[in-house]
Order: sequence, then C-alpha cells, then structure tokens
Amino acid sequence: MKEKTNSLWTFGLVFSLLVIMVSCSNSRSGENGRSGNEMGMLSGGKSNTIETITEGIRTGNMETLSRFLAPAFSLSVLDQTYESPTAVEALQTFYTENKPLEFEVRHQGTSKTGDGRYLVGQLRTGNGLFRTNVILKKGQIVELKFSRPTH
Repeated sequence: MKEKTNSLWTFGLVFSLLVIMVSCSNSRSGENGRSGNEMGMLSGGKSNTIETITEGIRTGNMETLSRFLAPAFSLSVLDQTYESPTAVEALQTFYTENKPLEFEVRHQGTSKTGDGRYLVGQLRTGNGLFRTNVILKKGQIVELKFSRPTH
C-alpha cells in the first residue's frame, strides 16, 4: 500500500510541476499567441526577432517571414510597390526570381518616436545586390523594400 501511495504522490508532484510549467509558458504568450521570445520584439526580445527576420531574408524562407508580416504589409521591389494581400505573392515571386545567397545587416535601430524598429542591409542574390530596408512596428514587418545599391 505504501508503494502505491508513493507512486501516486510522485505522479501528482510531476503532474503539478508540468501544469505550472505550461501555465508559466502560456502566461508569457501575448494577445496574438506568440511566444515570449516573439513578444516584446521592440523591447527585451528584439534581438531574437531581428535574428529570425534576418535569417528569413537571407534564406528567402517565406514560412519564417510570413510569421512577422503585418496585415497591412507593403513591399517595394525596385520601383514597383505592392500592398497586402498581393505583397506576399510578390515577395514569393521576388525570391523565386532572385535566389538569395547572403544577407548582411548594415544598420539597425529604433524609430525617433520609439514605436518601431528599422533594419538596413544588403541581400546578395544570383541576380545581383539589393539594398534591403525593413520597418517593424509592434514586432511585425510593415514595410519591406528591395532596391539596387546606389554605390
């Protein structure tokens, strides 16, 4: 009988710890269901977000990038501008036609008003170089621009 009691007590303890861990994990999720690492991207977690977006740009991984695209996302490729929902299709086309080889972040910072971040980089593709500008607000990409470098 004592073994059953110990087993039940151990099971209860392990179950309780799992419930606490899940509760803590869920409490760190934001309104949009993103994890604690994805939330606060403009504050404490911004490094992970920028790294993930940078990796998505570098590889042309639409699954990664689409997690960060704002509903009102704008894309500029050379002199052509696209708005949601055609912007997502145009971004996919851009990566199909311009296989990414390397992406280097040249500069990043916070907007003067403090409500957003920006990222400036250079994307090297099979079809040449593209200056890349990214504007984020509330942890989402609101604008992505690919243009030819001027120098």
